[in-house]
Amino acid sequence: MRRGLKLRVRALLAIVAVAGSFLVLSPRSVSEAQTTNQRGIDVSSYQGPSINWHAVAASGISFAYIRAGVGSSLADVDFQTNWTRASAAGVAPGAYLFFHPANDPHAQARLLIRQLQSVTFGAGYLVPAIDVETTDGLPPSAVVASLQTVVNDVQSTIGALPAIYASPSWWDGHVQSSNFTGDPLWVACWCGSSPSLPANNWGGQGWQAWQYTSSGSVPGIPGNVDLDMGDPGPPLFSGATTTRMGGPANAPSGQPVTFWAAVTPTPGGGTLTFTENGASITGCKNLPLSGGQAACRVSSMATGTQRIAALYSTGGGYFNSGDAVDVGIQNAAWPRMTGNPSLTVTQGAHVQAFWRGTDNHLWQAWSGNGPWSGPVDWTTTAFGGAGALASSPSVLTLSSGQTYVFWQGTNGDLWQAWYSNGWQGPVDWTATWGFSGRLASAPTLSLTPSGKLLVFWQGTDGHLWQAWYTDHWQGPVDWTARWGTSATLASAPTITLMPNQVNVFWQGGNSHLWQAWYTDHWQGPTDWTVAWGNPSATIGSTPSVMLTSNQVLVFWQGGNGHLWQTWYSDHWQGPVDWTAQWNPSATLGGAPSLVQDPWNRLIVFWRGGGGDAWESDYSWGWNGPYDWSGV
Repeated sequence: MRRGLKLRVRALLAIVAVAGSFLVLSPRSVSEAQTTNQRGIDVSSYQGPSINWHAVAASGISFAYIRAGVGSSLADVDFQTNWTRASAAGVAPGAYLFFHPANDPHAQARLLIRQLQSVTFGAGYLVPAIDVETTDGLPPSAVVASLQTVVNDVQSTIGALPAIYASPSWWDGHVQSSNFTGDPLWVACWCGSSPSLPANNWGGQGWQAWQYTSSGSVPGIPGNVDLDMGDPGPPLFSGATTTRMGGPANAPSGQPVTFWAAVTPTPGGGTLTFTENGASITGCKNLPLSGGQAACRVSSMATGTQRIAALYSTGGGYFNSGDAVDVGIQNAAWPRMTGNPSLTVTQGAHVQAFWRGTDNHLWQAWSGNGPWSGPVDWTTTAFGGAGALASSPSVLTLSSGQTYVFWQGTNGDLWQAWYSNGWQGPVDWTATWGFSGRLASAPTLSLTPSGKLLVFWQGTDGHLWQAWYTDHWQGPVDWTARWGTSATLASAPTITLMPNQVNVFWQGGNSHLWQAWYTDHWQGPTDWTVAWGNPSATIGSTPSVMLTSNQVLVFWQGGNGHLWQTWYSDHWQGPVDWTAQWNPSATLGGAPSLVQDPWNRLIVFWRGGGGDAWESDYSWGWNGPYDWSGV
């Protein structure tokens, strides 16, 4: 290991040249690594954070033990940096703890586990090691008892025995135990062409890694460095390929939150324990898996950002916290809404929620994979009070990073503001165009692959109107009049784009779900409520539509005030009344709004019957609903 921590006699050594091969961090590489010895190093903060790991890898080094900490409280300040950079360069990292028998052994194990969790330790990395080279003045029996506690705590957490680093003569003289020969041996022996081994050839098991010099030289590392080799390589941790987490990014304080985790490949058994900021969650310990999955429902969480992970264990056991979710628990109530919220996701992976406040102003809140920021009143702070809203806003984020917001103004005109490094507008387009097609609803937006901006709305005559923009505005056009149909609108329309097809949905005058679609010409309109033969599934709001990779999802406020959904892949399925299944008191006061965030959560916002801001989200199961205004 490094100077100042070793009590050993140095000798002149012959550097042993061994064949090297790169270790790819995947389950497949475990068997491949058995075909030849591996070359490695071990480092700590003595080498600092400036190691050129790509140069190290190019020299033939394929694994590296990296110091995680010393004793019970000293975490190595360069551990995460060295681990991340080594892994990125193709050098398989492993963690080691410098063991102090006189320190609290449970605390030493916790320090090592925390460090492993900080780098999302999982399958394909080296099993962690315990560096045993000081007695702290204690007799062998006390050293053995303390070491056994550390080993047991690590094994119970990760489901695998840690390796033991030891010098043969020092171990046999100061530890004098064969209790640990089931642990892989990382032997320290600066002794020529082959190492001697402690504890009677380590119980006949032999060695798996050998530190053969402390005065080696490796490109990318200034000064001397410890060199290691494998026989044929240090043991790799054979945990799950993946443990995936699901859960909300935000939730109000005092309201239940549910998290999911799945282990793949799907194991035949085992349990999951969920942790909050590294500590197991009461009631979420050792939950049995069903189909490789388990869920944890937490009745209440502390405010602020909480990190939730899951540990998987079987009889053989293994540990993987490679995936985790951050949830922001907040106790600040949002202002109430008038109309429907509108959601969008920025290029920077922020979810944005816009709505019309009870003051007819444009309000916004936004979130990454964590707590909400805001809300902010943009009408006051950016627009100088201009362009008061008479409808819900409609929002579209462009690939350029601009965000467009359209709405019906209190004068019935179509208004727009847009954001790109600051707000611009608002602009009254109806007044600019000088046409008569005023709005009776919120507008709805979409952008075609060719860059054409489509804007649809319900006119004051109940007809479907459209304008579109490429390098200038065109329209507006009254499509209902052109179709010659009596299929009038009772809500704002909504749009979704499929390859070579524009779909427009709306609430009809008969409270049914209607659709028309355009390829090279308009088709429909079609009354889907009649086609489904489910007259109870009436529509009480604008339908909200989202296209996923293989489905069209449609949500709406039902005639009973509940959240309803139908979905289409090769045929329509549903409709389903979700409010009836969740919480019949969580009724809607308007249309829901949908977005899928970068973590594949489906987020649904709506204005409740009392004007509160409500949310539910889906990732392997529904979470919520949450009343954000009722915090």
